[in-house]
Amino acid sequence: MDQMKIAAPVPRNEKQRLARLHQYKIFNEEPDDVLIRYVRLAAEIASTPFAFISLVDSDRQRIISSFGVTIKHKSRYDSICAFVVFYSETPFLISDLSQDPRFCDNRNVVDGGLKFYGGFPLDSDGESAIGSLCVMDTQPRVLSDGQIASLTTISHAVMTHLKFRQLTSQWENLTNSETPIPPAITQNKLRGDINERGRISDLERAITQNQFVNYYQPKINLKIQQITGAEALVRWKHPIRGIVEPRDFIPLLEKTGLILDVGQIVLEQAMKDWRTWRDAGLTPPQIAVNVAAQQLTDPNFLNMIQQSLNDSGAEHLNPLSIELTESSLLSNREEITSLLLAIRRLGVPIALDDFGTGYSNLSYLVTLPIDVLKIDRSFVTKMAKKPEFMGIVSTIISLAHSLGFKVVAEGVETTEEANLLRLLRCEQAQGFLYSKPVPAEAFVKLLGNSTAIEAN
Repeated sequence: MDQMKIAAPVPRNEKQRLARLHQYKIFNEEPDDVLIRYVRLAAEIASTPFAFISLVDSDRQRIISSFGVTIKHKSRYDSICAFVVFYSETPFLISDLSQDPRFCDNRNVVDGGLKFYGGFPLDSDGESAIGSLCVMDTQPRVLSDGQIASLTTISHAVMTHLKFRQLTSQWENLTNSETPIPPAITQNKLRGDINERGRISDLERAITQNQFVNYYQPKINLKIQQITGAEALVRWKHPIRGIVEPRDFIPLLEKTGLILDVGQIVLEQAMKDWRTWRDAGLTPPQIAVNVAAQQLTDPNFLNMIQQSLNDSGAEHLNPLSIELTESSLLSNREEITSLLLAIRRLGVPIALDDFGTGYSNLSYLVTLPIDVLKIDRSFVTKMAKKPEFMGIVSTIISLAHSLGFKVVAEGVETTEEANLLRLLRCEQAQGFLYSKPVPAEAFVKLLGNSTAIEAN
């Protein structure tokens, strides 16, 4: 019996969709290192043997970058990816293709043994997708909410890169000819988009060239005035601009998904530095590493923490803690809680950072496995001048203690603030009163200077 084939419906705006697709002019170009990186990352996040970027033309599906896939094009009529183009508002996920009447007779399923398919639309300004970022497996499976969120982020990054290539080509044409600027594209927009893509390329280069470094800011035990903790804070050691502060690159790392790479760099370097200090005969404090929301959806994050602890050579001494912001806890509550419990079982305490500046949902404090509450600097800097802020800080500390949490105050800049926090029984403080964030070699000197640290 001949195999029954069900082709994907054609979008109503197909003519306009194809016009947008052909604007990118990428079907016959050389392999793109950035796209290769994205498909490999997609396969790693989804834990699938196959990942690729597919563009759906009028009669063919064209694969422009792939991992584990050798074909470059196939008939649109047989293409599962063509369904992503039609249902382009959300990811197109089929846990078992052999059980879906639309695909059970598809040759990729019957002859190729495919079971799972996940397609993430490459959306073009809210219109029908021009293609998709795809992950596939020969085993039935279901992606977690975290995996779906991460793969969606990668699909957006792919689309940003394709737009950049298009705009770069247009800009080169404008500067090398008498062609007028297209009405829909102004020079400012071109320059703005090209500038962002250029910044992304700089960040990708910074990752491969090890330009991201850790700075450390000590946490002081207010009772004994000793360093009993430290926070690892990433800096970009740019070859021309020098040290670049996080506010100038973290938002773009999060937007593109590169925060996963940089987060891993910070974590691994923190544990390597901790071991170096211990091997030198010092008693290094526990190092807190900031964790972004996207890292919590990375299926490899728990293994990454375990490996970093192994690299420290002394995981039984609890060398690591992690810090989360309230905003990172807004979705996937059950999955995040399960992950945090697993992290805690590794002997890694969990701190809620910047408490009071976000949603301040008290249910977080009761339901999530939190060990430390960090009071945001905006409260600390005003507590000595405004009684109402003193009241807020006092209430936060009392609440934390009643729940069994320790408290760290951020942004301590004056002796008066430190004294007030000590009277309120706040355990730790960090801020410029004691030290600004410093490179690893300077932090070693802080550790070795004396048993007690003096305020600067």
